[in-house]
Amino acid sequence: MTDKFTLPLESLPFHQTADVLWEPVWNLRVSLTPCERDLLDTWPLRRLGYVRTFGAGGLQMPTQHSRLSHVIGVFALVAHFCYEDEELRLAALLHDVGHGPFSHSSEILPGFDHHLAGNEIVSGSVVGDILRKYGFEPARIIALTEGEPPNPVRTQNGLLHLDHLDFFVRDPFACGWHSPLPVDLLSRLHLEGANVAAEMAVAEHLVERILFEHRLFTAPVKIAAEAVLKRLLLLGAQLGILKTDTRSVVAMTDADLLAHLGRADDPQITSLLDRLLSQPQTLLVHRVEPNGTFPASALTVRFDQPYLGQPLVDGQPVSQRSARAASMLAEARALLGTYLVEISD
Repeated sequence: MTDKFTLPLESLPFHQTADVLWEPVWNLRVSLTPCERDLLDTWPLRRLGYVRTFGAGGLQMPTQHSRLSHVIGVFALVAHFCYEDEELRLAALLHDVGHGPFSHSSEILPGFDHHLAGNEIVSGSVVGDILRKYGFEPARIIALTEGEPPNPVRTQNGLLHLDHLDFFVRDPFACGWHSPLPVDLLSRLHLEGANVAAEMAVAEHLVERILFEHRLFTAPVKIAAEAVLKRLLLLGAQLGILKTDTRSVVAMTDADLLAHLGRADDPQITSLLDRLLSQPQTLLVHRVEPNGTFPASALTVRFDQPYLGQPLVDGQPVSQRSARAASMLAEARALLGTYLVEISD
């Protein structure tokens, strides 16, 4: 048997001590620095491989990829556009390290904030020591992950950066949107300052993906799963089944969380967990009209955090140059609101 493979399955990217990282969605290969190699071997980063990016929706939808796959995607994009910026590459690698199980779903836990959790990890004894070993200041890397100053990993200006670009390509790709292939799309993108820019046709295509992403966010199966997991997390915290301090949350994988809930001797948790994992078809979703009322005990999801960072065309946001793009962004914004989940027999 030979150990030689044809492209793209080269042997080197899959070797335990590889110094080249292969990102398969964007089809990018990145030569790793010793610091990056050491960080990828730490549990805070490896744990992200067992955390779903798409939250509870990843239990039922094709978007089952891990938070680590997204992190590596952003890292590969930064290396593609800003190859020699070692600090920015590290910020890309570490920008989501504070996510709890099921990513944003765990934000419902009292007092938990993945940004603060990530800052603690980056400055802590495992990750922080590696950064300092190679001459990098953790506080500087943290600042970059927070968009200070604005950079291709994170901006606060309402325009598209590389973090969200990866979402807008990776999630639709998982759902079968393969045209154009990400590698072909990438060849038609460039950076203007900290933000993604393109010609008009490509920019409008990216806005189509933004709208599609918001339709994924509000798909009934995603809403239903999020509402049930939200209730399970709150019940687990109230009953002491789940520890909600930051260190405990960021130590858990998705499987750890489900195992904790599965061991609970509580009929409501047992019933809801069964609905989430075995009977999602019994969860019915309704949009709550503005000023509508519902029982305080109802299962609900409030979708009020849109991701509408738009690309630039000739230095301007695409919505200022394209009525079609502006219309699609308005349609995405219209999906914001409260959704009610009912359980049928």
